[in-house]
Amino acid sequence: HKILPKRSNFVIDDTWRESHARKKCLTDGNALGKGTFLLDGPQLSDDVGLFVHTVEKPGRFFYAVTSVIEGYENRVDLPAGNSLSESLAVRVEAPRPILQYVLHFNVPKKYVEKNGRKSTVPAVRQQLRMYTYWDGNGKAYHNEASTPFQFQMMPPGRSGASLWSDKIDAQKMTIYSGAWYRAPVASDNRYLPPSRLAPFPSMRISNNRDHGHWVEGWRYYYGSKTRPQAADEEAKVLLAAGLKLSKYNAFGWHDHFNTGRDPRKATVRPYLEERMVKELEWYVDAFPGTDRNRLMVEGQSSLMNLGIHHADKIASVSSAMDVPASAKRADRDWLYLGKRAWDLKVPQGYSIWQWNDPIWFSKKFPQKAWPYISTCWSPNYSRADNFYYWKDCGYPKFYRDLAKEQRGGRWWWCDIGDAPDGKGIMVPLNQAYPGFFNANFCEQPNDVWRREPRGTLGGYLSWGPNESFLQGQQRRFRKQEPELARVLEAGKAMQTVDTPGRFEMAIRIGEHGLKLNGQSVPPTIARFGRTDISLWRLQQFKVEPGQTYRWVNKKVSTGQVLQTGTISPDTRNLLTVPGFFVDRDGTGNKLIITPATGAAQVAVATDAPVKVAFPRVKDAPEVLELTYTDYVKQCQDPVMYNEVKLPATTFRISEFTVPGATKPDGSKLFAGAGFGMGKALTTVNIPEKGRYMMTLPMKATPGAAANWPVLTALIGGKWSKGDRSPRLIDRRDLAPYRWFFEAEAGKLKIMLDTGHDYYFAAQLADMGKGRTFLLKNMTIARIPDDTAEKKAYDIRLAPRGVALPAGLPTRIIAQPINGLGKVIDVPVAFTCKGLDIDKHGFLTDPTPGKYSLTASAGGLSVELSIEVADAYVEPFNEGCGTLRGGWESADLGPKYKGVWNTPSRGHALLSSLWQSYKRPVNSMLFWKPGETWQDCEIKADLFISEKSAHPVYGTRGLVIRAKDKDNHYRLEVRRTEAGSSAVLIKRLNGAETVLAESNDIPGYLPLDVKTNPATTEWAKNPRITAETFKTFHLDRLRLSAKGDVIRATVNGKDIFPGGAKDGDLTIGMPGLYSVHGCCFDNVEMRAAR
Repeated sequence: HKILPKRSNFVIDDTWRESHARKKCLTDGNALGKGTFLLDGPQLSDDVGLFVHTVEKPGRFFYAVTSVIEGYENRVDLPAGNSLSESLAVRVEAPRPILQYVLHFNVPKKYVEKNGRKSTVPAVRQQLRMYTYWDGNGKAYHNEASTPFQFQMMPPGRSGASLWSDKIDAQKMTIYSGAWYRAPVASDNRYLPPSRLAPFPSMRISNNRDHGHWVEGWRYYYGSKTRPQAADEEAKVLLAAGLKLSKYNAFGWHDHFNTGRDPRKATVRPYLEERMVKELEWYVDAFPGTDRNRLMVEGQSSLMNLGIHHADKIASVSSAMDVPASAKRADRDWLYLGKRAWDLKVPQGYSIWQWNDPIWFSKKFPQKAWPYISTCWSPNYSRADNFYYWKDCGYPKFYRDLAKEQRGGRWWWCDIGDAPDGKGIMVPLNQAYPGFFNANFCEQPNDVWRREPRGTLGGYLSWGPNESFLQGQQRRFRKQEPELARVLEAGKAMQTVDTPGRFEMAIRIGEHGLKLNGQSVPPTIARFGRTDISLWRLQQFKVEPGQTYRWVNKKVSTGQVLQTGTISPDTRNLLTVPGFFVDRDGTGNKLIITPATGAAQVAVATDAPVKVAFPRVKDAPEVLELTYTDYVKQCQDPVMYNEVKLPATTFRISEFTVPGATKPDGSKLFAGAGFGMGKALTTVNIPEKGRYMMTLPMKATPGAAANWPVLTALIGGKWSKGDRSPRLIDRRDLAPYRWFFEAEAGKLKIMLDTGHDYYFAAQLADMGKGRTFLLKNMTIARIPDDTAEKKAYDIRLAPRGVALPAGLPTRIIAQPINGLGKVIDVPVAFTCKGLDIDKHGFLTDPTPGKYSLTASAGGLSVELSIEVADAYVEPFNEGCGTLRGGWESADLGPKYKGVWNTPSRGHALLSSLWQSYKRPVNSMLFWKPGETWQDCEIKADLFISEKSAHPVYGTRGLVIRAKDKDNHYRLEVRRTEAGSSAVLIKRLNGAETVLAESNDIPGYLPLDVKTNPATTEWAKNPRITAETFKTFHLDRLRLSAKGDVIRATVNGKDIFPGGAKDGDLTIGMPGLYSVHGCCFDNVEMRAAR
């Protein structure tokens, strides 16, 4: 950021590159300079205006600069400096972009250590070249004269290797709307440029996008030399609301936009589409080695139409969040496209709402082949709302209609998007591709989104050579010549054949799903299936109307014929093969099509066994041999989910749909310190409706940050409403952890999640040091109806995972859980070797050391590891939005209740306890195991973060000797704009008495990031200073009770000298108190000293 200009003027002479001192960096990819630097040309000065006119016909012309005042143009008074005395000869040529500047990277790889783990930062060798071009005759890119447009080119090549050259090997060309740093061509598809009536800058201009490493344009670009007087935020809101194109519009806008002419009589022109296609052509001209058959567009916007409208140039499309023009949500673009009732036309004469509807376009031009399209419907950073983000956006109807049109593509959907991506594949323009539909092992989009929150139509299928499988086999047999030759021969057999008289294509069920940044679509576990196949963009194989063709399904690995039949082209001259058998064999099944006339009859080998080799990551393929009858049955009725067999079934984690890396015994070892690193997903088939119990044997070693592992089980998927409470995995030997649920017969999604260390890592150091978490397996058992309500199936103990304070009689809370997942009243027996524990679970006089406690009820026993130390220290590092067992909230307020949680994501103070209700409350949080404590003290750090919407002024504090909400001592620290005070209150049977009060208390302390236990990673960051956290505030509070004396300190000062005396409350719980939002951390509780 230090080398980038805050604001730059235009460069209009791009010959600067020929004389620049580092010009070799622009022409020779092997002569790169070291480091990161900026190359830029001569800019126009601030007092020089610029008007660019595109010549439409050759000749000699006069030009003048006139003045316009209150709408009247002065064409009479033309000073010599504002007009030409002689005409200027002009000629017509194609406009070209002008290079403005180049951001150059040549950074070698380096090794870093973060969160206790060493990692490699790869080398970066790339350039971002920023160009500007102008237009405005209303026919191509905009309807206003002298309009500047900017886009970015990145020379081709792989990062860390030699960059641009004449030969570009298998380079995927992209126009991308979001990640400027990785796109060979980055087109600004969110940019509506300035005009006469609205001279404001773009929000998304390429050289000020954060993703492109440039500053925010609204701060530095405006329609005058001096900055507008409006506040930054006001200007930002104005520009965002007034000028930002919707991501659902990648087409353009009407030609009366901002002209004052009647918009109802306008024509909607593809200004945006034309710009993007032209920018792509400029890239191809700049780098002649580009393969024009391998041009692809990708981005988080409605780029499907761009590819469909320009299918002669664009080979493939990868998009996300496509909204068809037929959807209600598309009405939001009326400002640019006209209202739907106006029915504005495109230059071809069709309605804009039809032209941008892929289904209408398919029906209108049924024989026109599209690019191969991979698209994902997933609202970015939003939710699976059934109306706003599903039906109003055209789903699931849009996907169902695409299937009816038999178009080739991968149609994905996922319930919550985090940077959604279609993850498209390159299918060159000069290659045929299949359209898969009616696949019996793919999900079907539901009218109620959350009933089928993620899935695909046809996305699980692959075709052509299986490169990863072949490479793995070649590595295995590199020293075994006969086997290696067989593998190479299989690779040849998988090649697509497209000749005038014969077409062949190997088809298989792939190992892929749709891997996204957050929620993802897992691969299917189906090993067999059936699908219909339509063939698009055939090259040499010509389909003749009315002719009959014979098709054959042949096993690639063995040559065995599995199916055969005849087909004829439909009214679109499209060949469709019905009910084609597919499986997960690494080499696939070969579809062979020839003209039926003169073709020899091929018999299906029904008497021979069918051999299928399923790929495995590290081991040899798993070979399965089936009778032909069994193979057909498997394909007709594939197994899509793991089957729960009654009364109980145990699954290895390696059998999950998305297991991640697993150990040889099928268990899973988590290491943590990642982003969504702890997910293991699966789907099982429940045989009958009823109550079930899921048991997970687990063990863990906590790390230096002591905040992990916490495991959450979402039974029923992301939108389940069952038991979502996390379990703290605190046993170092394998121990069972149980969840209870009720399920209907049929499929059931299960997600196991350890939380997001990614967010915590920025604040807590050494999170990855010394911690492990082993998940052995998963057992699902049916709970008999007659015992579900009365029998104890689990005993939950609290507190867990913390040291208990010595000398204080702490209670171990034991909750017997029945088969309904509810607490039941049955006797619990306790034993604890080395410590005295009574029948109620009270450790009467705990002494320092480590112990093992056993709780038993109804024939069930559960163990708990206990440590006793000088003090109980609670860092609130659990995350996951929950609290450690033992904390219990109570509210005094008449209306609102406090919200106490440890947030699972965000960017500040995550390793703290938040009371986050936005309105004033009167809420306390008690430590229930300390309900019989007498002489004790509690200390806490109280953080105020204005960035987290915590008010600087407010009331917070501590409580002690609390029997309940109506009987306790309470310290309130009251911060107001007029001053601060502290009050000690006794609440007895609901009546309150002020025991002590002081107006002489210290002000807030600055957040001590270099020494505070809650900010250990910040302490190591040299860029973090006191200035970084100037909006953060700290109160360090302490409240103690010994005998009949209650003492309090605020920020080190004894605020009630000598203490306040009162003997009405002798025992009770310590706790926290909040009226206004804040964060608590570093809580310590111990015997009073």
